[in-house]
Amino acid sequence: MVLTPRERLQALPVERQVQLLDPAEHEFAEHGYEQASINRILKQAGMSKGQAYHYIAGKADLYYAVMARAMARLTTQLNPQAVMEAEPDQFWEALSVLFARVSTCLSQDERLAALARRCYDSPQSIAALKPLWDGLFEQLEQLLRRGQVIGVIRQDLPLSLLAPMVFAMAREADQWFALHWPTLTAEQAQTLNQQVVLSFQRFMGLP
Repeated sequence: MVLTPRERLQALPVERQVQLLDPAEHEFAEHGYEQASINRILKQAGMSKGQAYHYIAGKADLYYAVMARAMARLTTQLNPQAVMEAEPDQFWEALSVLFARVSTCLSQDERLAALARRCYDSPQSIAALKPLWDGLFEQLEQLLRRGQVIGVIRQDLPLSLLAPMVFAMAREADQWFALHWPTLTAEQAQTLNQQVVLSFQRFMGLP
């Protein structure tokens, strides 16, 4: 079976992936997708273009790999499974804790926060991350379905309508926080997070 460049990158030992992804992460966090330079990344990685393009199909592919790794790092710290496994009387509190952890993680990891701010820089950066958005949408559908089963999520709207509406709300909230994060104090971020959770509860919860 012929592997794609992305599959070849994923098959590398972690230390070899780091050789390329660490300088790429720094470049994208510092300059954003549009202004990031593949040449600068490869110079820092000590790789030729021939070597690099064996593992990436292009700039968008490298950006996706960087953001997928960052998302995995964030997910490990968030433990979203706790919301999926919450009992009905704990569901919204578990969701609130999840949002609070996002704020904490971003405040403690400036590189991660910079990547989060940059992912909405341009239509190209958003398009490059489509597989990530699709994966997050699937997770949201699972969460909503679970919430309906345990009786905390509304069922008067079909899931095929409810999920895209909630996802759009989440994307807008995420983009707002990404753009305004540098201006918020930790207390302001936590307060706004709580208000966002309440907004989701009012919309998603039982009518």
